[in-house]
Amino acid sequence: MSKINQQDNYKNNFGYCLRSSSIFFIPPEPVKTSFILSDYWKFKNNLEVVLIANFRNMDGSLVKREKIKFIDKIVVELECPLGLFGSCEIEAFSNQDLKIPYSAIMAVYESQESISMVHSYSRVYSRLEIEDEKIIVDGKEGCWTLRDDNNVESFAVLHNGFSTLKEQEIQITVRNYKGEKRSLKFRLKELKPYETYLVYPNLYFENLTEFLDGQEGSASINFLLETSFTRLLVCWQTKNKKEMQVTHSNFNYSLHETDLIDCEYKYGHMVIPYFEDSKDLYAMVYPEKHPGNYIVSSHNIKPKYISENLEIFKVNNQNLKFERQDGKLPSRIVTALKIASKKKSVLPCECSLGIFHKNRPEKKFHWGIYSQKFKSKIIITAIADIYGKPKNTNLCLRIYSQKTTSIIELNLNWDQISKDEVNASIDLLKYYKKSNIDFDNFMYFSIFSHYGGFFIYTTSEKGDSISLEHSF
Repeated sequence: MSKINQQDNYKNNFGYCLRSSSIFFIPPEPVKTSFILSDYWKFKNNLEVVLIANFRNMDGSLVKREKIKFIDKIVVELECPLGLFGSCEIEAFSNQDLKIPYSAIMAVYESQESISMVHSYSRVYSRLEIEDEKIIVDGKEGCWTLRDDNNVESFAVLHNGFSTLKEQEIQITVRNYKGEKRSLKFRLKELKPYETYLVYPNLYFENLTEFLDGQEGSASINFLLETSFTRLLVCWQTKNKKEMQVTHSNFNYSLHETDLIDCEYKYGHMVIPYFEDSKDLYAMVYPEKHPGNYIVSSHNIKPKYISENLEIFKVNNQNLKFERQDGKLPSRIVTALKIASKKKSVLPCECSLGIFHKNRPEKKFHWGIYSQKFKSKIIITAIADIYGKPKNTNLCLRIYSQKTTSIIELNLNWDQISKDEVNASIDLLKYYKKSNIDFDNFMYFSIFSHYGGFFIYTTSEKGDSISLEHSF
């Protein structure tokens, strides 16, 4: 069992870091995969980096390697080689300490009838990390929603690192909404360096669709890795390949140890943002929690116990409060926000999240992607129970483009853009000239505020499909 210490993450306690990386899955056509990079190393920390993109087949063999340059632009949209089915590893190198071994990059998956995006979820370890033992090798991952039916398949993506991974026994467990559980073991073949492997639960569990019975279930999986991070990409795809949605798995905290909240204020919060458009919003609490008795409540939800199953309940703009009755609250309870289309046949999106608590330090700088083509909105919510309300706070909003090195900045007063003191939605066209907006390509935005309790999302839409992701 590994201990996942959140305080280490808050302190960027990753050792000496001269390299950061991210590795992403590239599904086969007709899905279009793009990687959206900003030169945040420069505009956030004034660091110079060298960026290398490595495109590989599923078996790990190298297809193409290229240097990424920010020439006459601050944002780069990296497209995949034609017909590639495999992975892309993006590495950032510097002669200065990068502090964090993850590179902050967004992947966008566009299908015929859907759009989905996900931030960096896995990486290949550096030799410094391995030698300093700043790694996790026991892959005990959960927080994986199953949506298998006659039209949809669920699967997860595992990326091997730079060494050969020996054949091993893997355990996978599935649950349905009734609390019924099935578990089995199977042999995972030897994986070559940088090989990518897809895990389809319906290939191992007979009659999985009938077991789920038209409702969402969950899965967890145990495995070992040596030279890459254990996080998985979680995917749902229609069998006709017209829609695909993704998010990432998370640690199984019923098996991994995490730190507990040791302070006077013993509650955790999940703040549900306000959406101007009519959407069906659902809060999700995954089963893989530190053992204990938990209660969730809000101003319009009576206190209810959280079961050992995947909990899904409809929400609107509200503040969910988490409490543990038999001990201290763990620093991590993995949650998600699901957005379902009014059109039931459309795949919902799912954004992996967590809870906020008093031990979380203030965060004043945020950045993320924006697309006018895909009707993006910047959605901001304040975690008022922990940080207070952001009264009369100034927000410095900047946008970064693929067409210029110019940074367009403006200042917004929170009281002027928020109607209820805790929520705001920003459409860049309302504040910037059309000439400042790239209507064809993804942009990046950043927001700085002296108030440290904002949490920021962005959306993208294509037809009836929507994707939600939080900012960096």
